[in-house]
Amino acid sequence: MIGKQQINSTSRSLAPDLSATVIEAVLLFLTGAFAIFLHAKFRIGISIPGHHGLDFMALLLAGRMVSKVKFSSVFLALGIGLMIFLPFIGFKNPISAMGYLLPVFILDLVYSKLPENKRKAWILALVGGLSYMAVPLFRILLMAITGIVYPAAVKYGTPLAPVAGFFLFGMIGSGFTAGLFSIIKKYRK
Repeated sequence: MIGKQQINSTSRSLAPDLSATVIEAVLLFLTGAFAIFLHAKFRIGISIPGHHGLDFMALLLAGRMVSKVKFSSVFLALGIGLMIFLPFIGFKNPISAMGYLLPVFILDLVYSKLPENKRKAWILALVGGLSYMAVPLFRILLMAITGIVYPAAVKYGTPLAPVAGFFLFGMIGSGFTAGLFSIIKKYRK
């Protein structure tokens, strides 16, 4: 009888934690889906490679910084991955678009390895830029292996222009989020 009471009280105390984790996982999934949706639907023709890194990396880093789930990238990536393959989103080449999963995993890996006191805004901005830079590097590698043309590398005459653009905009988007979070953290104290 006593053992039965302990099981019931333990399972009741875990229920709020489980429901909070499920809610957080769903919110991360929706954040990833929203980030890639913005990228696909709001293609502003400013001819600067990587300019969507502002919103994409800002959303991904915000999701990662808010999350208490250890491997939050899995839920962000599921949201991104699902949206890439939906036909109404508008990606012409979903294999090339798969490169948008790389920044999520790189960001999560580095973020989880950084100690709390090292998560400064400038470090997270740099990590975000390097993470987003993985997208054109993936496409260049894909182009070298399969022969699938990466239009930005051809348009600018060199693959370095897209790599630099993705790094710069990923860094700015991540830096914005990291800076905003550090300001909020200071005012909370």
